[in-house]
This record gives sequence, structure tokens and C-alpha cells, in this order.
Amino acid sequence: MSKALFNISRFIAILLSIIYTFVLIDSYALRVIVELFGMFIFLCVLHFYERKFKIFSITMFFYVIICFFAMFFCPYIYTNEKLGELAASRPEGSVTPSDHFEIYAIVFFILSVLFLIYIAYSKYQHKEEPYEIKAINSRKKLYQYTQSITFSKHQDMCVFFTMIVLIMPLFYYVGGESRVTIGVASFTYFALKVIFDRKNINLYSILGLLFSFCFFVLNIFSSRFMLIKYVFPVVLGIIFYFCLYPKKMKPITAYFLCFIGVLAILLYGIVSEVIKLNSLGGTYNIIDIMFDFKSNLKFLHNQIYRIFEIWTPLGGNIIELVEKEGFYYGITYVKFLAPYLGFPYINLAKISAEYIMASYAQPGLVAEGYANFGIFGAVLNLAIVLILTEYMFRRFMKNKNPLNLCLMLTPFTAILLDGGTVNDIILNIVFIFVTLGLSYVTREDNLKFRKMETIGRNK
Repeated sequence: MSKALFNISRFIAILLSIIYTFVLIDSYALRVIVELFGMFIFLCVLHFYERKFKIFSITMFFYVIICFFAMFFCPYIYTNEKLGELAASRPEGSVTPSDHFEIYAIVFFILSVLFLIYIAYSKYQHKEEPYEIKAINSRKKLYQYTQSITFSKHQDMCVFFTMIVLIMPLFYYVGGESRVTIGVASFTYFALKVIFDRKNINLYSILGLLFSFCFFVLNIFSSRFMLIKYVFPVVLGIIFYFCLYPKKMKPITAYFLCFIGVLAILLYGIVSEVIKLNSLGGTYNIIDIMFDFKSNLKFLHNQIYRIFEIWTPLGGNIIELVEKEGFYYGITYVKFLAPYLGFPYINLAKISAEYIMASYAQPGLVAEGYANFGIFGAVLNLAIVLILTEYMFRRFMKNKNPLNLCLMLTPFTAILLDGGTVNDIILNIVFIFVTLGLSYVTREDNLKFRKMETIGRNK
């Protein structure tokens, strides 16, 4: 699976680069040269990361989807002409920024060079997981891995009771979108337990998955941006499982599943968009749209725009705002302290939404960082996420337990598909420890260690 993901990333990036080189070369020769140089750096990062670490980790998902496609390639294709076309298609009163590709390019180059330095000097070297071959017949072999992700009945019980006693009441009493994060860890844990540890399913895991699905997922099912925070960590978990244990899947199957996965995301986006438009008074028919080629293209482009392209105009508005009014120097990261410390309450998502006449619109990591500390802040914002993703990946590789698995998968969902912020990551990490913490505090080996430590002190 890892090899398939690396190859698909290269293929899509090169194909799009060739297409837009022919489109822009006559009017934007310098811009094309900059993009081709960025493409070269991107391919170098992929090559050396694959050669050293072997696995298409969460770090690579972030680097490919956000750092390259969303925060470099999309600003590259959004010239002033394209931004003008976007402005013409928007409702009256919305604001569309000018071209800021040079800022995104500088940020991408600096970040990629730092990433290459990390890859070069990192002492970590991935070794393929040990496995045993059990022949079923002369044609088919079963690859039995000797090291796998370990769940236990004790963990199931602790996570289940924590969910019932603490997480569910919090989810119920906390209003608005902020409550969505609260239940993600519980659902992710039980979903991955059922998928990865089917032989040891017990009553706690079955009830945990059932309760978490009914209480958390069904409550936010109508909102795709909320629902994706629950579904995507599980999907990432399945993908990463086959990246970690490559013998479990044939290469052709990996390519096919990648294609089906992308198609499923796009189809889900189309269906959810139609449902949303109809709830606002539209009269769209999902069946007609599915069998109409022009409608399909329109709605498919809308999904690509929402995942990758939207951060260019949203971020551009924030960049232009701070260039006029000055930087915020970190107060947007700690805006919850504004009432206590007396500084202005600055919510970039609310400000960004005002430009497009919406209620909420994250401007993206580059714009968030740039709004606080300029180019340095933009690089730092992306670098923090890269460091966190790589740390969580390395932590899991050392100890393959459910806590480390959830820490690797869950915190970065909003960042990958919804333009989330560093604060979203921190909040996710907090609730992962709240949800799974009891199962590790009360583990038998932990209790024995504490008992021995107490006896030693008494002596």
C-alpha cells in the first residue's frame, strides 16, 4: 500500500504540473519555473522519505495533501485571472483577494528544505515487520505477522466506562461544533478494535462501537465536515494497517482500493452537498445528477475545490488584512485568554467567513501562521504539524498500542480535510488522553510498578 500511495502521489503531481505548464507558460513563464523547482523538491522529499522510512505515514499524508497540493500547487494555479473568475461567480458582497503565490512558494521551499535536512540526519530506519509464511495450498500463502497492534479486554472496559460516565455527558452538554471533537477518540478506538482485533471481540467492544455510533455519529450525520472527523481516522487506520503490513495485500489491490477510496470521498461529497442545497430550498435530484455528465463534473469540481483550492482565496483575504493592519503576534492562538488578559479577541475563522458571507471559514495553516508572525509564522505553523505527525508516527512504531494508534490518526483529521488549526490538534490530543488514559493508569503492570515503588519508599 505504501508503494502505491507514493507512486500515486508522484503521478498526480507530475500530471497536473505538465498540464498547467502548457496552460500558463505563455503568460506566466517565471511562475511556471518556480513551480517546476517546487515540483523537483517535492519529488526529492518523496524519494528520500520512501527510501529511508519505507512507510507512507501520516506525515506524508500531511506533506502531500496540505503542504504541496493545498498550500503550494493551488496558489500556483490561482493567478489573478483565475481569482477574477472566482470573484465573478461569487455572490455580491463577498471579497476575493489578489494573487499571493510568492508567499506560499517561499513557505513551501523553506519547509521542504528543513524536511529534507531532517530526513538526511534522522537516525530512524524502518525495518519491515517480521512475519511467518503459512502455506494454505501450492498457490496461496498466508503471511502471519509476529508483531501486531495489541488491544485488551481491560482497555475495552476502561474506554467503555469512560465514554459512558464522562464523554457522553460532555458531548451532550457542550453545544455547537466544539462538541464534535469530544467523541472522536471513543468511536475511533472501538471501530479500530473491531477491525484489527476481530478474534478478541467482547461485549464491551460491541456495545462501545454501537453506543458511540448511535450517540456521536448519528448526532452529527447531517454535517459532512463533522462526520468526516469520525470516519476519516478509521479510514486512515485501515490504510496505515496495510502500509505497515504490506504482505497482507497485493500491489494491484492497493491501487484499486486507493481508486475506490478517492471515488467514495468524492461521491459522499456530492451527495452531502445536494442534501445541504435541498435543505436550503434547492430542488436537486441525486439520481439525475449521478447520471448527468455535466452535473457530475460541476459537483466533482466543487469537492476538489472544498478540499484543496478553497484555502487559496480564504488565506489570501487574511494575508491582505494583516498586510494593512499589522500582525497579531500570537494572540489568535490564545484567544480564549482575551477576556482575562485584556487583549482583543481575534477569531480568524470568523473574520475569514465575513469575506465570503459565511458563518465559519478556516483560512488555512499558512494564513494563520502568516497573520501572527509573517513568513516565519507560516513556516512554523506547518513545521509544528509535521513535527507532531512524525513524532506520533515514531511513537507508534516503538509501541504498537491503541493509545499511540489513536494519537497518530485522530488529531490530524481536521488539518487534512477541513483546514483545521494547531488548536484543533491539541484539543484532539487532550480528549484522546481523557478517553484512553484510565486504561493505561490502571494497567496491571503500572499498578505493580507503583506498588513496588511504594514498598521501596517505606523501607
